[in-house]
Formats: sequence, C-alpha cells, structure tokens
Amino acid sequence: MANNVVIRSGDPDFSQFVRLTLSARGERVSVILPGEPLPACGTLICDLDTADLPPDTELPATVLCCSAVRQRPADYAGLWLDRPFRPARLCAVLGLVGTPEPAPPTLDPAGRRVLTDAGDISLTEREYRLFSALAEAKGAFLSRETLLDRVWEGETDDAGVVNVYIHYLREKLEGAGQIRILSKRGVGYALREENE
Repeated sequence: MANNVVIRSGDPDFSQFVRLTLSARGERVSVILPGEPLPACGTLICDLDTADLPPDTELPATVLCCSAVRQRPADYAGLWLDRPFRPARLCAVLGLVGTPEPAPPTLDPAGRRVLTDAGDISLTEREYRLFSALAEAKGAFLSRETLLDRVWEGETDDAGVVNVYIHYLREKLEGAGQIRILSKRGVGYALREENE
C-alpha cells in the first residue's frame, strides 16, 4: 500500500518531527534519504537543506518544500514552508485542519488483539471472546446471561464471572482511552467508542 506522504530529507530530526506530526493526524508516512528513489505517494515533503527535488517526471500531485537557508525560488509553484515551523502550520499548509477522527478499533483474531490508534491491546482468549461479543452487538446492551451463552458456552452458569472479565477488559481497554464498556443495572453491558 502506498504512503500518503513521503519525506525526503537527510536530517533525521526534521524527518522525525514531520513524520510524528503527520502520523498523529492519521497519515501513512515514510522517510527516504537523498538519492533514494521516490515511492508512489500523494504528497512529497522535501527538505531542501539536505536533499534535492527528484525530477519533475517523478513528482506526486502535492509537493511541499522546506528550507531554513534557501529562499523560495521565484518560479517555484509548489507549497513552501520556511523552517522552523510549528506542527499546526505544517498541517494547515497541507490542508489537514480540524480534529482528526480516530480510526475505529479493529480485531486481530490471530493475535487476540484489539488494534487502536493508541496501540495494540493484547487480550486473553476469554477476554477476546467477550470483547468480540460486545463489538458484534454494535453498541447494544447485552445481558450477563447472553454473554455467558456466547462466551462461556455452558461452561458455567455463574453470572458473576462476566463481571470479573468485564473488569479485566475495562482495565485494558479504557487505559487506551478510546473504548469504554458501559453497564446498565438489570440490562447488561455495551461497548462504546469515545468518538460516538
């Protein structure tokens, strides 16, 4: 899969600053060194203090040049930023304004993980089955009895075990700050994403 943004720079501090800024906005970013071939991308950010622009035939639709020592060439029609600049200025120039929507959590059945913007959350097999049941309900409340049937499949009829595993899940998921498990007395449990 091609990256949204490629950074061409010989300055590791600059590359890391730009990569972290854009990755936090949900962009797929890669870094190449001067002289390396330009991979397919939508945007190229070129640090003119340490790298030259590739030939025009290789340039993507959006090109942003940055420099602390060079002035913008009179005939340059692309985007330009004088270094140093703040993350907000970089995002504004690239049109990445507003609050980014976090990607919804996804399930990794093979690794029994929940993948979120905040990182991967490893779960035990039982925790994973409980999370999957709640996720499949798409925000609807599930009773303890329903969860016992779906997750424990008749291994126990003690509804208290559901409470224990809900507690384990809450500790892991809510620490990531993106997922909450709601409880309603006499009704059951539901999964909610923070952006809902």
